[in-house]
Amino acid sequence: KYPLHDVIAVFKEHAITTSRKIFVAYLVLEGFNDTKEHAHQVAQLIHHDMPPSIRNLFHVNLLRYNPIGIGSAPYARTSEEAIDRFSQYLHNFGIHNMTVRQSF
Repeated sequence: KYPLHDVIAVFKEHAITTSRKIFVAYLVLEGFNDTKEHAHQVAQLIHHDMPPSIRNLFHVNLLRYNPIGIGSAPYARTSEEAIDRFSQYLHNFGIHNMTVRQSF
């Protein structure tokens, strides 16, 4: 409904105004949005494009996809290897405030 860059701009303004943490949830879909390039794009949005004074206020929660129900789902459960690899990519791009959530 809202363009991502507009949402990020609101996050930025909120962080500057309040100095409070911003938690960003990222659902890792193995084979879809878990590449090094995706990690770079995330880091660009919430770290590199932010003023240095607020970069540490962004915290990324990495979420694993867990299919529910019976039948074939479009995505499989995100593997440990995929989520660990993606978190390492983020770390290498400067995102150090991060948690790998076991469930959500």
